Amino acid sequence: MVQYFDEIPSFLFPWIDKQKIFWVATAPLTADGLVNLSAEGMEGSFRVVNCNQSCGYAVPFFTYKAKRNRLLSSALPREKADVEAKKSVNAEASDAPPRPETGLKRQWFVRNAHSQDGLPGMLRGHDYFMGFSPPTDGLKSDDESEGHSIRVGDVTLVGAFLTGVLLTASYMRFIKTN
Repeated sequence: MVQYFDEIPSFLFPWIDKQKIFWVATAPLTADGLVNLSAEGMEGSFRVVNCNQSCGYAVPFFTYKAKRNRLLSSALPREKADVEAKKSVNAEASDAPPRPETGLKRQWFVRNAHSQDGLPGMLRGHDYFMGFSPPTDGLKSDDESEGHSIRVGDVTLVGAFLTGVLLTASYMRFIKTN
């Protein structure tokens, strides 16, 4: 039976802090809209907004292997552009932080202004600045060897499919000649 809480119980805080990944889902209030479900964040960036609108029954188990650095690697130069632009502008004299062409905030401002359904997107996130801390041991390339390997089952499936195609073609030729 599902248990509902008005707030997140304090005994769950340590468990939330230990999680390596969280899933975020968004959906419009209309039947013809799109649902988006994506893995989000990195350690230390998780925020639970509403504890009553989540279900974990269909979340698969996974094995944590290592931190992924691809997001940090691609975001770091963009964030540096934002930091440099912020240094060159008087923060009190401007309503919004600078958004250099190659900066992360500009990307957020342009790409997250509306959802795929045309609904208003992130309205204030690009005005806020809290930089991420790159790993102290530097950014290492992700080990993606497992994602690109061909498994025996894949080869067997392709072989079975091709055998089926050849047998069907041979049978069709045999039928036509008789």
